[in-house]
Amino acid sequence: VSNNFGSDYLERQPLPRNYYSIVKTAPAVNTSIANSSAILAYGGTSASQNAYTIDGVNVADSGAGGYWLLPSIQWMEEIQVSGLGAPAEFGGYTGGIINGVTKSGGNEFRGALEVYYQPEAWAADNAPEGYETEGTFKFENYAASLGGPIAKDKLWFFASAEYWRQVIMPSAESVSR
Repeated sequence: VSNNFGSDYLERQPLPRNYYSIVKTAPAVNTSIANSSAILAYGGTSASQNAYTIDGVNVADSGAGGYWLLPSIQWMEEIQVSGLGAPAEFGGYTGGIINGVTKSGGNEFRGALEVYYQPEAWAADNAPEGYETEGTFKFENYAASLGGPIAKDKLWFFASAEYWRQVIMPSAESVSR
């Protein structure tokens, strides 16, 4: 069982520009009630039961078993989420296999500049009576990438840089309630 998110989806998806937010949209992938950042895939009961890889190289946190790397969406050509019947090369996992396939250069120069910004004024404040919150919410993401040939048909490069910041801070009044 597998699901692949190709470059078209990654460029146009309406989700936060966060690698693991995209992974969570795959069928049979959920988040833990106790920890919304923990990915539970294909029947696994904890994030440590997944295999986290980038280009097939293990990037899991060896101490806690979850993921420790937050790759940029700019780096990704494809994100693969699979489990249940995967080849033996993936070894000891009982949840899902989450693999990012990174971009590489080509024979043509290509680049991108992306800006995602959400000021506090754009966040909805239509919570039902008694559930209103006061505080600060800010999101900004700036990314640039460039790839191309070093030696045509033989050697290519790809480089990317990203600044990602999200601030969610309740006001002192809403914390004391």
